[in-house]
Amino acid sequence: DGWSLPLVLEDVLTTYRGGPAQVRADFRSYLEVLGEQDDTEGLRYWRELLADVDAPTPLPYDHAPVDIRRVSSTGQSGHTLSSTDTDRVHTFVREQGLTVNALVQGAWALLLAAHSGEDDVVFGATTSGRPDDLPGVESTIGLFINTLPVRTTTAPGDLVVDWLRDLQNGLVESRRYEHLPLNRVQSQSGLSGDTPLFDSIVVFENYPVDEESARRHGVTVESMTAREATNYALTLIAYDGPAIDLRLRYDSALFDVGTVERLLKHLSHLVDGIVAAPDRRLAELDLLDGRERDRVEAWGDGGTPQRLRTIPDLFSARVSQRRDATALVTTDREWTWTQLDERVSAIARRLVDRGVGTGDVVGVHLQRGPELVAAFLGIMRAGATYLPIDPNYPRARRHFIARDSGASLVLIGADPVESLPDDLEQVPVADLWDVENDAGGGDPVPPGLDDLAYLIYTSGSTGTPKGTMVTHRGAAELADSMTERFATKEDTRVLQLASPSFDASVMEVLMALGAGAPLVLPEPGPLVGDDLAEVLLRERIGLTIIPPSLLASVPEGEFPDLRTLVVGAEACTEELVRRWSPGRRMVNAYGPTEITIAATLSDPLVPERTPPIGRPVVGTRLRVLDGFLRSVPVGVVGEL
Repeated sequence: DGWSLPLVLEDVLTTYRGGPAQVRADFRSYLEVLGEQDDTEGLRYWRELLADVDAPTPLPYDHAPVDIRRVSSTGQSGHTLSSTDTDRVHTFVREQGLTVNALVQGAWALLLAAHSGEDDVVFGATTSGRPDDLPGVESTIGLFINTLPVRTTTAPGDLVVDWLRDLQNGLVESRRYEHLPLNRVQSQSGLSGDTPLFDSIVVFENYPVDEESARRHGVTVESMTAREATNYALTLIAYDGPAIDLRLRYDSALFDVGTVERLLKHLSHLVDGIVAAPDRRLAELDLLDGRERDRVEAWGDGGTPQRLRTIPDLFSARVSQRRDATALVTTDREWTWTQLDERVSAIARRLVDRGVGTGDVVGVHLQRGPELVAAFLGIMRAGATYLPIDPNYPRARRHFIARDSGASLVLIGADPVESLPDDLEQVPVADLWDVENDAGGGDPVPPGLDDLAYLIYTSGSTGTPKGTMVTHRGAAELADSMTERFATKEDTRVLQLASPSFDASVMEVLMALGAGAPLVLPEPGPLVGDDLAEVLLRERIGLTIIPPSLLASVPEGEFPDLRTLVVGAEACTEELVRRWSPGRRMVNAYGPTEITIAATLSDPLVPERTPPIGRPVVGTRLRVLDGFLRSVPVGVVGEL
């Protein structure tokens, strides 16, 4: 039948007690049993199991493989369970009707799921190729090992012991078709032939040793060890016995020793967790021991704020410290902090006269300029909520924002705005901030930390825009964090660039407020490319936040005053860091609008490194979680 192995054995196994003829007969018997198997049924089984598998389960590589087919797991690290822990494992599997093999494979599956971020994982497992119903299987000479896929899914609510029993039942079922070679099994999946079905395998070794018989012959078996390599990036070898031994072989070109040791630690921690409480749910199994948990939580803690202040409190503090210093800069005028404060107070008092106070939303339909900044601060000083409505937005969007927000009135420029709802009162901002004819007004009730500071609408890219409500709590701490991280000084000129309908515009105001620095207000209209470069130079801008896509449009050149450049709102590329970081502090800011603009700020970016999003700002805690809402281990991808 084209099988040459029996002929090879005839030459090399001359000491076989049955002789070459017996070797040949044993092999023929084995092949006859395999031939009786229904390949059609087996292929159908593997097709149903693997048809929708279109990629191998990702591994936590330190260095991505160039060619996965050329890997070799020659490195090794190990962990041996204590005799006490081993006894607990043996008691557990005996009481639950499981095998140690099923427990080890289950722990490996959970480890892969945690480190890959996937709830559907596939790995390989070796089988002996010696079915129990094969006559003479105990005395048949030959290596019949096969490696076949194990596929399992995890759900947070699954009970650990029930999930393990399902896994074990699947392993028993697959044994019926273990005679099929791996290439035929893989052909039933959604993978191309040159892509491995899995990159990791589990080998469960359970060598039966008759020590009594050995002693009768004067032989003592002290230990067993194997030196081998597989062409899989990770190979877990488990040795059962008085002390269960876990060995992880790996390709040292792909994994650092520290990563492999962490994997082993997480694996043994999972085994402990399974054995300790089999009735818990999968989501309650934790990979982190106490020390690693403390380390991860420390990384994500931005610290406790030293003082909590509202935005009006922060502004008032700067006014008292910087009364005659420059607060705002336009193309034709500079405004001191005192002058700005007078207009902010006038707006606040006259809003109070109109019945505006805590809980009210006040829209602002203004272009970039000092009136917009004064309105922003005046509305908050009145205790109300600031709602920016960008005049450059489409008519329908402006109408929707004004209506959906429930705004009580809207501050406008000199001319009425037709795009706003007819029943919404429009008040020219000039009527409110005229300090020369200020006849006084009601005393504003200052907002509290948990009162709404501003209401900003999302872009609506995934549907109808939604209003994001942000309280005063956290705004002042962010200003303090930015002052520290950006090294802002009182003479640092801060550029207001963003559209008023993006929270970056609020960030720009806070960047100036945090240090008592001047805020530079260019003429209304978009700034991009050469125009933005010209403003940076002419206005001697020392600090600005620019989205990466906009920064890419700015031509290379010398910007001697630009001491700190912040990028945010989009992912920053290494190329932009290479161009813009030399000679200045370049910082990456990240944060959803709901978290008060920025949740993290990076340390100064350096070329030749993927730009990180940084560390948490003061008063912010970060958690990187998996699909079960558990903290992920060091180096594992999760969701922030």
